[in-house]
Amino acid sequence: MANSGIQPKAEDIDLVCSFAGIDRASAIVLLKKWPNAEDAVAHYFDDPNGSVQEDLVSRQWQPQDNIPSFRIDADDVGMSRPPSPKNFIDLSDSHARAMRNPTEDDELRQAMAASMKDLSAQENGTTTGQHFGPAQRSHYPPEQWALAPMASAREVVDHPPPAERQRTPPQPAFLRGSPQTGYIAPLLTIYHSISLAREALLLPPLHIFEYGCNPDWWSGTSDENFKSMSIQESSAEDEDRRKFSAEIQCLMAFLDGTSRSYGSVDALCDMNYYRYFQAESPYTKLCEAWRRAAVDEAPNEPLTQVFTSVAARGPDVQGALPEEKDMFQIEGALREARSLTEVLDKIFWTDTWQLPMEDIWMERFGQIVTLRLFNDDQGATKLGISPVEELYLDRYTPELRNDLFRMRTQRYTLLRDMDKLKVNQQKIVQVPGSRANQPHIDVRKALEAARDLVPVAADDTMRKDSQLVEVDGTADVTELDSQINGLLAGIDKKLNSLEQKKSDLEAEIRRVMSDLTDPQHSSLDLKHKYVLHGASTKPNTTYFRKPNHDLLGIEGDHNPSDTWQWWRTAWGESAHSRANVSREDAGDGPFSVTRVTIQEVLESIKNENDTAVLVYADETAINHKPVSLPDSLRQFVEQDNRAFEDELSQQHGQSTGRERSWSNETNSTVMEDNNPFDDPIASLRARDATPMSTSTIRSLSGQPSPKRPRSSNDSMENINLMDDEPPAYESVPAMEMSEKKSNKIGYFAEQMLQTAEQHEEKGG
Repeated sequence: MANSGIQPKAEDIDLVCSFAGIDRASAIVLLKKWPNAEDAVAHYFDDPNGSVQEDLVSRQWQPQDNIPSFRIDADDVGMSRPPSPKNFIDLSDSHARAMRNPTEDDELRQAMAASMKDLSAQENGTTTGQHFGPAQRSHYPPEQWALAPMASAREVVDHPPPAERQRTPPQPAFLRGSPQTGYIAPLLTIYHSISLAREALLLPPLHIFEYGCNPDWWSGTSDENFKSMSIQESSAEDEDRRKFSAEIQCLMAFLDGTSRSYGSVDALCDMNYYRYFQAESPYTKLCEAWRRAAVDEAPNEPLTQVFTSVAARGPDVQGALPEEKDMFQIEGALREARSLTEVLDKIFWTDTWQLPMEDIWMERFGQIVTLRLFNDDQGATKLGISPVEELYLDRYTPELRNDLFRMRTQRYTLLRDMDKLKVNQQKIVQVPGSRANQPHIDVRKALEAARDLVPVAADDTMRKDSQLVEVDGTADVTELDSQINGLLAGIDKKLNSLEQKKSDLEAEIRRVMSDLTDPQHSSLDLKHKYVLHGASTKPNTTYFRKPNHDLLGIEGDHNPSDTWQWWRTAWGESAHSRANVSREDAGDGPFSVTRVTIQEVLESIKNENDTAVLVYADETAINHKPVSLPDSLRQFVEQDNRAFEDELSQQHGQSTGRERSWSNETNSTVMEDNNPFDDPIASLRARDATPMSTSTIRSLSGQPSPKRPRSSNDSMENINLMDDEPPAYESVPAMEMSEKKSNKIGYFAEQMLQTAEQHEEKGG
């Protein structure tokens, strides 16, 4: 909403001008309406003309500090007649003071309040955006005609037909990423594959009674789910927060058991609660929003801290407390590092011999550690280093703080010697210049240029006393050339000697710092082991591992690493474009889901892009016992799978799944003539027993209905084949025998049948 009282910042104005290519006056208008520069630019491209127009309402209302002038039409008039002047009531400030009457004010308020009541077939409430987008769906129910706020501009996605985006077990589902959402989709996909991270994102303390299920939700183009969500009464701020957390819950449940190949995080990134936060990247923005929402919901819940690591810096003043900082992601450049440990050392300790060593350590590592690395070399196209499969982080913990200080002190001395060698190198190749615009002269370049001129000088002639006198300077030129070559050879010899000493020092530094990196190169026992569980080289490319179902039930000698299967998911490229992917695994759509090996993963991280996001998890997170989905989330996924079945049926010209009989849905044998849904009371009871997902009480409580049709391709049967997988809906412990009659529809039919038999016996 426009706020003319706040003046935009100069840097924001310049940013909007440069991105949108508009003048400063238009940029100021945009920023007054949307203080965030990114939002301002997005709204400008959505509506280049209207967005830069100053808010007419705000211009008119400013001088009227009471209430605005507006028209109240008391009587309807003919369409051909203009509005009558007698119907115009001036409620400007000056006129209002002259004719103010408390009774009339009360009557006016009552009349306006009454006119706002009972607005049937229309949604109430205020919208959260400033612009409204075009109709994008093919059909809009009349009872849901409400203005929908348009979020930030996003790419238009051309989804393949339903049959081509149907998940084929054991292929996992994934979340589609985009440049606008950054690494949010890949990381949520990876986190879902880690048992403890999945439970944290499900946020068990937050109970949602019923989730809405819009058929377009999976693609990220609809936020209708939140409007029909049933949650406990709360303030508007708490409602936005809970809806944000509920959306993440839905994404985790979607990945648990969807029949679709992929989903989207676009709706999540368009939510008000997410957009409220400011951060360096979409991922850190998501982490801050999620942790704030989770902590506000359950302040004492340990699951809210699984992604958070805490860095500490020693105080400058003795006796003061250390300075601590929460970190959701450890980020840094390579800076000529050759290994992941060297990169982390450079991130934590920027040691130079000119400055005192900083006392920095990690007070606590989260169970999930996310790293983002990038190659800072100009023009780099690949990361250049290969991460390790097992990472030990003991060297950064408080327990080994003194040992690392000793190692860093040795490196500090070696770095000082290294710097002296660099200074000597500079002295050999450079001398001070004589001119202000040339402070240094490169000795080597000067000598090489002189040597190149020697042959030319041998052929020159000298003019003397206006007569040409040929000079034979061959001997002198040869001697000069020899002297220059001797100087260059001496420079090369000294430089090579210094370079060798530098190499020796670098090797010694690596030897000193190699201690406490892994069990094979450690003088102490290491305890903080983290395993690579996923990676993303681009926002649309994800690598993650899942339990290997092919080894289920096989006993014998096999590599423990084979217990896990690595997968690569990609959006926007065809899988068979990669040489190591078979044709049958590739597919022809805009996405691919393929099996890969850990060696291929490490090689791809090294060479696929100049940046990579890595996710490591400790054994506690990996071996954590999975939790079952609550009933409401199971209903949500079942509804979405039924919607997908309808899409498949419509594609093949068949009747939709929603046209199936209730008897098939509920495993009931109710005859058509005695259908309990013809009775309003019976219908109400059945609706209470089978909420939006049309699941029976039997299935909602964890016991599947035996004859209920499964989703397409029976995609749920492969879920929870191992203990490391999240439990599927069918895996919840069975109910007691006394609860078997909780299927209300079947029970009602049974009662009717017994009553009919009793009447027949009496009549007989």
